[in-house]
Amino acid sequence: MPVTNPWLTGPVPAAKLDRALLEERILNLLSSLNTCVLATGGPDGPLATPMRYYHLDFAILLTASPTSPKMRNLSVDPRVCVGIVAPLVSQASSRGAQIFGEARIVRPGEPDHDHYWAHQARDVRRAAQHSGSTRRFAGGQPHHAS
Repeated sequence: MPVTNPWLTGPVPAAKLDRALLEERILNLLSSLNTCVLATGGPDGPLATPMRYYHLDFAILLTASPTSPKMRNLSVDPRVCVGIVAPLVSQASSRGAQIFGEARIVRPGEPDHDHYWAHQARDVRRAAQHSGSTRRFAGGQPHHAS
């Protein structure tokens, strides 16, 4: 039978990737991109929302309006799936991660708020300086999927 994508006929992994190497690859992916798709479930069914993210090690940090559909969904069911995908150049260059977990909404005054918010605000300032933007970071409720 002819093979449509001959570059995919090479050897396939025969064993699990070493955990340290896997974690390194995941952190490299998280550090090299800034958009994801957050999937939540609610009374109206599944919702998949493209979002900008930041990360602090393996914690995915997102901001959202407290009245958004995704936040309403999270208040009922904190289970999430976050998909992060690098632009596809060819079938052989496919890179991405699918992360499952429970989101935790971190509101002002809660123990971890300042820790996560400071990290996210620093990344936003750094991105604005790099792009020459003068826009300031304000608003939203930080939450993260772990």
